[in-house]
Amino acid sequence: MPISQLLLLRPLPNRLDDFVARLKTAKDLYEKNGSRVHCFRTVAGSEPNAVLFSSTVEDWDAWAKAAKAVEGNVDYRNFQREVADDPAATIVSSASRS
Repeated sequence: MPISQLLLLRPLPNRLDDFVARLKTAKDLYEKNGSRVHCFRTVAGSEPNAVLFSSTVEDWDAWAKAAKAVEGNVDYRNFQREVADDPAATIVSSASRS
């Protein structure tokens, strides 16, 4: 059963270039650890012009393997620190789904 983690993100004003670059970095980091990543831009509804970042693995074993790989990944930790210290977006919501 696939497991997906979802983030709905709203780019900050005047930070779209930084935001898109970080989406690519996040996609590369997640895919390196076995996830399939998709990004979708909202066009209507309660959060127009936000971006849904979806990371999916095949099952709970794959999820645990990916989580362990990310935990020990220096590039991922550096990316998290960069995003926390200088955000280019706000997190509107997050969810997991199996």
